[in-house]
Amino acid sequence: MGVPGANLETTIQKYNKNVTAGQDPDFERSGPLYPIAVPPFWAARWCGMPHDQCAGIRVNQNMQVVDQMFRWQPESGDSVPISEEKVIPHLYAAGECTGGTGGTVRGSGKRGWYQVHGYLAGYLVGRETSLD
Repeated sequence: MGVPGANLETTIQKYNKNVTAGQDPDFERSGPLYPIAVPPFWAARWCGMPHDQCAGIRVNQNMQVVDQMFRWQPESGDSVPISEEKVIPHLYAAGECTGGTGGTVRGSGKRGWYQVHGYLAGYLVGRETSLD
């Protein structure tokens, strides 16, 4: 993450004290608070992004990239599928490149989607037994 280990440890200790006290004055969160106490621990560095994407690589519910052909319909101005989706073997996608999985709503709040999709794609890639 690129942060000094001592600072991270101090921050976690402070957070855990706040959890014990049942409050979170740093982030003013309400609801149940859980201590950071039992490994393994995961960390990610987040930064603000001044852009968003409303479409992207097409994936199925398993984050597998699918190939689909479209035909333009000039009378309606739409593209419609002309064949069934076909999974591209061993190819997964997650994150902003699959922005269409979050719908066409622009704005923040998709990081959780991206993180879950990344975890799911990584988990399923790890379960693959053959690259044939």
